[in-house]
Amino acid sequence: MSRLVITLGSLFIVVGAALFAGPMYGFTSLAADRGVQVSTAAGEDAYVGIVPVDGDIESPSDEAEITTIQNNVGADITTLEADVTFSSGGSDLETTVPDRIAAGDTAAVTVSCVGQGGQPGTETTTVDLVITEASTDDVTVTDMVVQATLTYDCNPGNPGGGPPGGSPGNDVDIGWNERRDGDIDTGGSVSTGWNSAVDGSIDAGGDVTTGSSSDVNGDIIAGGDVTTRWNSSVDGNVDAAGDVSLGSSSAVGGDVTSDGTVTVGWNTEVGGDIDAGGDIIVNGGTVDGDIDADGDIVLRWGTTVQGDVHAGQDLTMRNGVVVEGELTADGTYTGP
Repeated sequence: MSRLVITLGSLFIVVGAALFAGPMYGFTSLAADRGVQVSTAAGEDAYVGIVPVDGDIESPSDEAEITTIQNNVGADITTLEADVTFSSGGSDLETTVPDRIAAGDTAAVTVSCVGQGGQPGTETTTVDLVITEASTDDVTVTDMVVQATLTYDCNPGNPGGGPPGGSPGNDVDIGWNERRDGDIDTGGSVSTGWNSAVDGSIDAGGDVTTGSSSDVNGDIIAGGDVTTRWNSSVDGNVDAAGDVSLGSSSAVGGDVTSDGTVTVGWNTEVGGDIDAGGDIIVNGGTVDGDIDADGDIVLRWGTTVQGDVHAGQDLTMRNGVVVEGELTADGTYTGP
């Protein structure tokens, strides 16, 4: 049997004296050994009928159909390839395309959330779907285009303002713009979203990560690492069994204590001392107290230290650094 190649478009069917017409998408042509030209109508009655579906994703665990595909070719579709684009929210969504459709059967293209993330609340996006190839052993249909509207909520947040429930070992996620009253005490890790606020302290057995422009109105104690993002603030102390990384333009009101390495971002302020079991690197921030590291200390341009600086190993100080107190190093000193 000759192999057919069909591309959807705006031509019509001519078979003998019969004429069939219908709405089209894309460009249509068919090549066969007998020279017969055939086009396909759009919709569920086409060779490969595709019908858009306006979907709704109500939660991160939900999924929605955006297109149904009807196999009218008379043989199993064994190759199905598609391109999907979203007008917005593409990084928060993923698409599942069936890889096989039996003759006469209908399958769906679905969209789901990539975990929990993105802007909080309900969003709407336009989905453009192109079936680039749908093939049986003898027929290939290409370039079928449909468009659907998808409403989704991949970040519904955590309703209520009280402390998180669950067992002490659970991870705690604070969503974008979410406000949490009281302390958070968990054996797991804690992460806070953009522009969020915790009106208390965080005590976590794992890592703690605060989102950009977020606030913690107490202390942070972590059994792992602590990472604060850009423009975030911690009113109290930061104490970590792992490393501490303070993002640019962030602030810590008290002391920073780490069993590992402490990195201070540009234009970041620490209101107390910094004490590290490893190295300390200050990239142009301000420290109102002393700096003491068991390892190396590196102070880069734009750094100001109001107190003393002591390195258990090497001390490197660049031009443009101001230290009001004493400089001491058990290793090598490099600087102006």
